[in-house]
Amino acid sequence: MVEQMEKGQIRQPTFDAVRHAVIDLGDTPFSTDGASKAIMVLNPNTNKLSLFRIEPFGNTHFLSRLGALELDLGKFMPSGAQDAVLTDLATDAKGREVHVSSTSASVVLRFDFDGTGLNYRGRIATGAPVQRLEMSNDGAAAAIVTGRAPFGGDWRITVIENPAALSDWLQVPASFSSIKALQEQLNAQDLSAGFPDGILGPQTTTAVGDFLSGKGKTSPTSNEPDADAQMLYQSIVSSFPKYLLKEKPARLAND
Repeated sequence: MVEQMEKGQIRQPTFDAVRHAVIDLGDTPFSTDGASKAIMVLNPNTNKLSLFRIEPFGNTHFLSRLGALELDLGKFMPSGAQDAVLTDLATDAKGREVHVSSTSASVVLRFDFDGTGLNYRGRIATGAPVQRLEMSNDGAAAAIVTGRAPFGGDWRITVIENPAALSDWLQVPASFSSIKALQEQLNAQDLSAGFPDGILGPQTTTAVGDFLSGKGKTSPTSNEPDADAQMLYQSIVSSFPKYLLKEKPARLAND
């Protein structure tokens, strides 16, 4: 594990901390000199994200620095977190959605590889340190594990469907208190989310679906949704990122 250094100290090289992933270049401008794949590298010692072509040489292959891509990640971090040591990397097989974070940061940086360069796509605010990042090979789903307890007592996993379709900024609550508040709001709308214990279960998700389908004391499709209904809708799209990909109810579209 790479530990956070005090500001001004030099990070010592830590080979085991370097994270990497193999990227399929396909038919892109970056796939020159017979290179069909590349390696994406996150170096916590420099906080840089790089992409190196894997070029054939006789019966072997080597990493080419010629034309390699590189981003300094510190400038994309929020104010006050530029010195966080970034240690975790997740990407799909083609680099179309790339997530970077660490246990010393409460944010996930998003990038993509468009065939010619690495591009910054925004941030996901998590509200708690990021413990793990995962991404499916086809980019259909991403998982973010967050929490403060060292042994996972309060860890929460958030699964995001089709993460590449998300906007450039997203808030993902990472505490039991956010789920508890959501449960209380659902119950206040006469939708049974069960006892507000802060644990996301089938009763809570069913109540969320019921609200979005028009059930409850004041539904999001009502002609005159009240402030509580609008607040509940915001809680839902914050706690369940996949709902951001669905069409917003007409009466709340401009809120």
